Amino acid sequence: MALNPDSNDSQLTYLPQPALERIAKMNLFDTRCAAHQMLEIIANKWTVLIVYALTQGKKRYGQLKQQIVGVSPKMLIQSLRNLERYGLVEREVYLSVPPRVEYSLTPLGASLVEPLAILERH
Repeated sequence: MALNPDSNDSQLTYLPQPALERIAKMNLFDTRCAAHQMLEIIANKWTVLIVYALTQGKKRYGQLKQQIVGVSPKMLIQSLRNLERYGLVEREVYLSVPPRVEYSLTPLGASLVEPLAILERH
């Protein structure tokens, strides 16, 4: 899977194959590996909680802060910026007074929902 944090293309860039076959071909232990970098982002507990919160629809920063108990303002904004940079979350700014910002999942971010839902079953 190609990972380019500066790319606007948030679509998956690999052909479907059985998961175990794809994993066997990855070099997850190499920090330069795109899969290693993506794992570093999605394995973060704040990322998982943000994704869960955004499955309910668009949310403003204050709504996320209130819903995700225990996250510091600094960690929430840092996590949102990383998710936006890697194409998992979209940040939409509305020109109003005061400015309004809403966050939502991109199609790539939404693709994490099903695999992460497995955590709920255990």
